[in-house]
Amino acid sequence: MFVSENWPYMVSGVCAFLLCCLILALIFSSKFREDITSGDTNKTKIFNVITLEGALVLSLCGLFFYGLIQPVIKPPEPFSLFAKANGFSFETPTQFLDDYKQKVTELKEKRARVTELESELEGMIREESLVSYVKALSPDSELSIVLRELPLKHEGPWGRFKKSETILVSIPGDVKEGEAWVCHSRINDDFELISDLKINEEPVLGKSVKVSSTKLMFPSMDCEERVSIDMQIACSDAVQLFGETVLACDEKGNARWKIEKPRELAVLSVLLPEELVENRLAEN
Repeated sequence: MFVSENWPYMVSGVCAFLLCCLILALIFSSKFREDITSGDTNKTKIFNVITLEGALVLSLCGLFFYGLIQPVIKPPEPFSLFAKANGFSFETPTQFLDDYKQKVTELKEKRARVTELESELEGMIREESLVSYVKALSPDSELSIVLRELPLKHEGPWGRFKKSETILVSIPGDVKEGEAWVCHSRINDDFELISDLKINEEPVLGKSVKVSSTKLMFPSMDCEERVSIDMQIACSDAVQLFGETVLACDEKGNARWKIEKPRELAVLSVLLPEELVENRLAEN
């Protein structure tokens, strides 16, 4: 650990030692000075001042000087901090090697997984070729049989219903059978209603009814904020939903409860697609 964290300073010390050796040679050795200057007239000189050997010595001096001051200009980050920042334990060299091997193993596993996914992707159907792929299917293939059964099961794009949600209803008494009064977000739509009411934790089961939202409960655009319920329905439709044992209707269409009136009337509302609505109107 000591060597790994302090190696820049060790290199700096070596450079300082070699630089001192060169300086001492220049000071105490006249022969050395003559060799790097113009002492021998037969040697090649640079700018008629210094020989090639002298240029080499000056270059070495510059490199040694840089190696000497580099740790001061840019102090090195301790290797232990670098290792911990990358998820390695640096408590002992053995632990560091174990962590390093584990990281390498994890990278190899990830690369193998990427290669596996790429090979699986090559065998998949691309979006642009899906139509041609389906057209080329054999009528007896398993996928062809499944696709042919989807319309009969009303699944996928052949589903009968578009959207369902649990709503709260009320029975004001002046709504006509088959109609529903709603806020702006549900106006001019057709719904199938199914009881979602529970009395004493027991579900109240009745028949489903179909209604058309023909009128607004409240004309203002903030109807949802002002009205605490989602839909108003006719009493006769409520009897179908919740059953004759729960309520009945008087001659004016007002609800007469045969039990204690629930605080909330929960109903499962299913938005009918336009095709079913058109077919129902045609049958009527």
